[in-house]
Amino acid sequence: MGSGVKTETATIAELFEPRGLNTPRGRQTRTDGWVGGRADTWPGHYRENPASRAGADARRMAADGNYASDVAEALRGKDRVAANGAPDAELTLEPLSPGIGVVVHNVDLARPTEAQVQGIWHLLMERKVVFFRDQGHITREEHVAFGKRFADVGMAYGRQKSLSARELPDEHPEILRLHANEARPFVAANWHSDVTWSDRPPLGSILLSRKSPPVGGDTVFADAFALWDSLSPVLKTFLKSRFAIHGRGGRDEAQHPICRTHPVTGKTALYINPTFTNSICGMELADSARLLAQL
Repeated sequence: MGSGVKTETATIAELFEPRGLNTPRGRQTRTDGWVGGRADTWPGHYRENPASRAGADARRMAADGNYASDVAEALRGKDRVAANGAPDAELTLEPLSPGIGVVVHNVDLARPTEAQVQGIWHLLMERKVVFFRDQGHITREEHVAFGKRFADVGMAYGRQKSLSARELPDEHPEILRLHANEARPFVAANWHSDVTWSDRPPLGSILLSRKSPPVGGDTVFADAFALWDSLSPVLKTFLKSRFAIHGRGGRDEAQHPICRTHPVTGKTALYINPTFTNSICGMELADSARLLAQL
């Protein structure tokens, strides 16, 4: 697909039209029309995450302070409902941002009650990522058992046994050990969604930190639902019904929809990542790489 060819919904030039903060101003030396950040970045972009969770209009939030206050109160209400969703669980919640992440206190993952498991499940659906403090005492068996309270647990590298990190049952093939030290100081230090190169990616992962360094070692999460919601209508229309090719080490191993609908919440997420997504099906590689770089 050349840059001047008309697609079903838009030209490549339209997909990359800079808007908001990235509209070219003054003398420009770039020739691709992109002046930093995502092409449609705008001054109120930080409202997109809470707007996505609330089902609100981020641009209206930027223009109307009263509306933004109403959205904030709606999110507080969601948190109160989540906290009271399993009254027998006796969980204490510490939200980490308006849209994603919550720390759950007063639970021992070695022996959670059924009410606590149900409460954690609802929090995961609402908050996308859930954190627990002081769980270093749990054994590998308890780690796996906790995962089985939510779904079947697969191999550490996907469902294929040949890709498992360990093959013997007593070595816990469900667990992938990530190790770093002074000689090998960096582990998985790039954006990714686990195992998207598989034809059946997992529901999620349960990461347990046995030992963390005093500096660094953080795991950072992005809200793929908010990312999708923040895209321009032209780009959304272009990406709907399209697939991307995923794989490891540049190999093409699986195809997945670029926008995926969550089977429980019904929300749409942008399902690509710079580590495992190789290209967009049906696009010239140069245009595909350029669009993926922005997304």
